[in-house]
Amino acid sequence: MTKRNAAIYYLFTLLTGGQFGLLWLFLMAHDVEAGRRDHIPQLRLFSAVYATVYAVYLALVGYNMYSLSQFEPGGKALFSFAFVPFMLLSAFFLLVYATYLAVKIAQFVRTSGINLVGNAGLLLLFFVYLAALPLLQSKLNRVVESRA
Repeated sequence: MTKRNAAIYYLFTLLTGGQFGLLWLFLMAHDVEAGRRDHIPQLRLFSAVYATVYAVYLALVGYNMYSLSQFEPGGKALFSFAFVPFMLLSAFFLLVYATYLAVKIAQFVRTSGINLVGNAGLLLLFFVYLAALPLLQSKLNRVVESRA
């Protein structure tokens, strides 16, 4: 397990519009997995799937944003609504799996004997611009210190 500076990581999260926060969440999940095997089932597989779905999702968003900027009134629209169901489904998967990881990290912290807000409060903080990540990281840092 690695002790990380939560303030710097959260600053990176803010500067990248939340993109780094997703990586940070997976870094914490891998730390939890190093501390307790099989606490997060199939983490490596889902990390690869998550990265792939996220890359495709961003590519489709970029494509559709480009298509909309090329649209001219009276001209042919390049925007494709065929991608919308996939984009909605992939956005749902990305959100649900990130939420699942945050809850599993919180469970690990609690089983290590460190107090943490309940899951409802944690998820509320998570959806307010990933504000739960510095809290989770500071608690994981305490776990690292207690094991050293």
